[in-house]
Amino acid sequence: MNDRLRARLARTFGALVAFTVFGIGVVVALIAFAIQVRALGFASDETRRIVDDILVVYPASRYDARARLQLIMSKLPPSDLVIVVNDGRVRLEGRWVADRGTPSAPYTITVSQRGAFLDPAVGPPFVDRAARSLAALAGYERSFTRDGDRTVAVIADTGALKSIAWRSLILALAFVPFSLLVGHVLGREMSRQALEPLVMVSEALEAFAAGDLTPRPVRTRHRDADETDRLALAYNAAMATMSRAFAERTRAETAMRQFIADASHQLRTPLTVLRGFTGILRRREFDTNEEFTRIVDTMDGQSAIMTSLLHKLILLEAWESGAPAEHDVIDVAEAVERVVAPIADSHRHRDVRLDLAPNAYAAIDPDELLHGLGNLVTNALKYAPNGPITVQVAATETHVRVSVIDEGPGMTDDELRHAFDRFYRGTRRDVPGSGLGLAIAKRAVERANGTLTVESILSQGTRFTIALPIARRSETVPTSPAVVSSP
Repeated sequence: MNDRLRARLARTFGALVAFTVFGIGVVVALIAFAIQVRALGFASDETRRIVDDILVVYPASRYDARARLQLIMSKLPPSDLVIVVNDGRVRLEGRWVADRGTPSAPYTITVSQRGAFLDPAVGPPFVDRAARSLAALAGYERSFTRDGDRTVAVIADTGALKSIAWRSLILALAFVPFSLLVGHVLGREMSRQALEPLVMVSEALEAFAAGDLTPRPVRTRHRDADETDRLALAYNAAMATMSRAFAERTRAETAMRQFIADASHQLRTPLTVLRGFTGILRRREFDTNEEFTRIVDTMDGQSAIMTSLLHKLILLEAWESGAPAEHDVIDVAEAVERVVAPIADSHRHRDVRLDLAPNAYAAIDPDELLHGLGNLVTNALKYAPNGPITVQVAATETHVRVSVIDEGPGMTDDELRHAFDRFYRGTRRDVPGSGLGLAIAKRAVERANGTLTVESILSQGTRFTIALPIARRSETVPTSPAVVSSP
């Protein structure tokens, strides 16, 4: 089918190109004809001026019509012109008939009955009339002057006009084979180029239907140049989307398998501990109350691990499902103090620093800020166990920025690309966690129309930055600052 369509387009394009080239040839031939006719017209005007001078020098009363014409012909150089003397109803024509390169070239004089002015009594053949009509269209005008009762005219020889017309016709016809050749070559090439995106799309779709899911980008000539290019662009966009979807599916499957492995590993231990201690309690295999208390505390701690994981999944699913957010305009610096204070208190052996700019207001749910910022600070404490943690709050004209900075080992490029993906935990498998903290933090910030970004340099540290649109102060915002405990 592609071959038949290509053949039809090649014939169509070839015909258009051939007609165009032939039309150019016709225009060139007409221009050449017009140039030659205009040159002949200039020669006729110049000859008429000479004839005028001759008529002035030699008075008309001394010559009859034939003698007058012989006098004029003897004084003029040979040319492709005809000298016509109209005397009453008699028409005399003088023209040169021999070698015009010889000064003494002979001429002939013919006498005929005159019909209309400067026209012979018997109509000329069709070819003569056509040559004269074309010459008139090209701007040729006959020149005449009065000589007493006679009229003397200088006109182009019909034979010369026909010769010019035939040469122009031959020039136009010479373009016929050239136009056919150019039409054939360009028609095939134009059809190939026009159909190339369509052919490539067809082949790619056939391969896709056969089960080959490899993306096959289709080349285009110009963006939105024509319908085939638009089809190719749409196909490329669809293939790019499909490629990204396949890559995302592969990555998600990998992440899910990793999460299942991590969850299994994380849940296996607490479930084993719970089952073991449940058996101990059921069999009452403990000796003292202190041992009983230790068993219960351990079971409670393991239950908390599983509860935390489930809570994070439920919270993230609720936010992803489009649960509405209730935003309050709060002083971000005060809210950050309230979030960081308990974390600092529970990690008194760590250096948790605050650098806060007061009166930085933004609209966000305080609980969601707690989830987002709390996860960032906890993440920094886990992945940068030896250096200080700095939490900064700064305000610009448009945003309030909260930064969590550590001096830990930093993140690789691959870890930066997937830092906010669900269940992604990087390459450090020895750090406890579910891989959901950063995903929760990012979603919490996005629900407040903010952004969460990360910058990191290996062996130097990592900076997470929350950017929230600045807001006007609300009357309900508390004014008493919280106090953070920090070494």
